[in-house]
Amino acid sequence: VSVSSKVPDPAKADKVKCQRLDVLEGLRESRMDELRNTLQGLGADDVRRYMLTGDGIRMVKDSDLPEVNALGGMEDFEKMQQTKKDKLKAEQQRKADLLVTGFLQEKRRMEEADAKIAAFSKRLAEKKAEQEAERKAKRAEQQKKEERRQQSIQ
Repeated sequence: VSVSSKVPDPAKADKVKCQRLDVLEGLRESRMDELRNTLQGLGADDVRRYMLTGDGIRMVKDSDLPEVNALGGMEDFEKMQQTKKDKLKAEQQRKADLLVTGFLQEKRRMEEADAKIAAFSKRLAEKKAEQEAERKAKRAEQQKKEERRQQSIQ
């Protein structure tokens, strides 16, 4: 810790230097206390991880992590995953059923519409044939009447 040479009174300079040293020492001491408190509050897993850190920052190795089976609560996680998987499968099945049902209903509707169109076309053709037969009958009758008239005139 240094004090500027521009301080006119050397006694004041020594006093400022002592104050700065006291402040720095107080900061060091408070940081050490905080570190002690933190280290005392660490659990077994935290201590194990701290001991594995070694010389500094490095990639996580497989040996750093505990086995999946050793983790607490994995059964709950697996049950939750299975539940979600079952729910997803049920939703997929529901959507597939809906899609197939929709397709089959549309196909049936189209077949019914085609059948109605065919029946309508058949009725229309029958009606036209019936009308044509009536016209022929009327023409034949008209012709007979005309022939009778011609015969009666002669």
